[in-house]
Amino acid sequence: MSLCGSVLCIKCSLVFDEKTRRPCTGTCNHSICEQCFDQKHSPSCPICNNIDSFQTKNINWKAVEIMEELSKNKDYLSIDNFKYNPDALCAGTCSECKTHTDKLRICVDCLTRSGHVAKTENGNFEMSQDSSTDYPDSSALQVLSTGMCADCCIDGAHKEHEITPIKQFVSLLRRFENLNTLSAISLDLLTPYNDLEDKSDLEVMNLYLKLVEKIVFKFQEWIDNAFQGSVQTDATRVAMKRSTERLHYFVQKCNPVIIQCVSEILESASEKDQKEWQEINQKLEEYQNTVSSADKYTELGARDFQLIDTVLECFNEDDEDSDVIEDDMELD
Repeated sequence: MSLCGSVLCIKCSLVFDEKTRRPCTGTCNHSICEQCFDQKHSPSCPICNNIDSFQTKNINWKAVEIMEELSKNKDYLSIDNFKYNPDALCAGTCSECKTHTDKLRICVDCLTRSGHVAKTENGNFEMSQDSSTDYPDSSALQVLSTGMCADCCIDGAHKEHEITPIKQFVSLLRRFENLNTLSAISLDLLTPYNDLEDKSDLEVMNLYLKLVEKIVFKFQEWIDNAFQGSVQTDATRVAMKRSTERLHYFVQKCNPVIIQCVSEILESASEKDQKEWQEINQKLEEYQNTVSSADKYTELGARDFQLIDTVLECFNEDDEDSDVIEDDMELD
């Protein structure tokens, strides 16, 4: 499952928390927040339609514990370390016989009839772009929830249908990759940028240099791929845009510190130290130029922003400082 499906309620699309919106897990292993559970009109799951999934309230205390730990320890450099693992999507419980299988398969014919999958002109298939679901994770989760083992594909109701392993359903895996990236960005918005005020000049400088180095090398990788004609996913473009915004924010916050450091070094440092600093400063300028040149690769369409807004909307509703932070990070 994407990170998005782990931190957001599939019913109201609001982020789970450890107080009023604790995650309640159904017998189908999908989760809704405690508020949605208390207000529900039916015990059925909004994703897989399992009739009695939420008959009994089952708060996922382990998930609550993880969320508490995450909220305490998240920092500027850790957000990007969430790894997307497509192999984790390809193994799981068969939707028919409920046994575990390392190679889940889906029925293309049934998913096409339900509107979740569409056939392309060249005879292939991909995730439908006309999903009417309000929550961007829903369609992908519904497809994933139909995964079956080989025996059920051969002997069950899908015997003569077109079957494909989830591992070969590139469009589905790409959808989860995009959602995972958007989820990491959502958590990034919750990162306490104002903590910079509590750090010493040296701590700010070290944090800034690490962040710049990390972002720039990632940008360089993306740019190289772009020049080689590699197709960029929405996840890549969104991540590049968010990284650019974050870097601009840090440049604004850290420039006074950098200027002060330069002034002190030029006044008291030896000729050798001054030369080393000039080399470092030149490298830093090259980094920033690299990021600036990458802006043109972050062009996003209306559909991309609509998906981002859907995922991030819940964070902006409850955070009074979110607008201030976003204004600080607008690109020039």
